Amino acid sequence: MESKTANKKTEERILDKLVSEGPLTSCSIVSRTGLLVAGDSVSQQKKETFAAMTAIVFSAAEAVKGDVKAGKVDNIVATFEGNRLLLFPVSSNYILVGVLEDSQATEKALRGMEEVATKLRKEAPWLN
Repeated sequence: MESKTANKKTEERILDKLVSEGPLTSCSIVSRTGLLVAGDSVSQQKKETFAAMTAIVFSAAEAVKGDVKAGKVDNIVATFEGNRLLLFPVSSNYILVGVLEDSQATEKALRGMEEVATKLRKEAPWLN
C-alpha cells in the first residue's frame, strides 16, 4: 500500500515540504488568471477567491512596473498586522503564494520560494 504522500502530485509534495520546513504557514501555486492549481491557503475566504485576489495583486504590480521604470517583478511582499503575503513568479503563467507569520523570516521564506520555483520548473515542467 502506497503512502498518502506517494499518491500526491509532484507539485503538492514540493509545496508540502516547503511548508513543513518552515517558515511559511501555507504555500500554493496560482495561475496568473487566478485559478488555484495546487497547495492550500490559510484564507478564511474560499480558496478560489483567495487565489483570484492574489493573481490580481501580482498583475497590478506588473502593470505599474513600467511606471516606476522597473524590470520584471521578482517578488511581492504585502505586510499585514498579523502576517505577510509573499508572491513569487514560477513562470509566465504561474505564481507561488505564501503566507508567513514571522516577519523576521521574510528573506528566508523568499529564498525557499525561489528554490521551490526552480524545482517546480524541473520536476513539473507543465508549469513552464
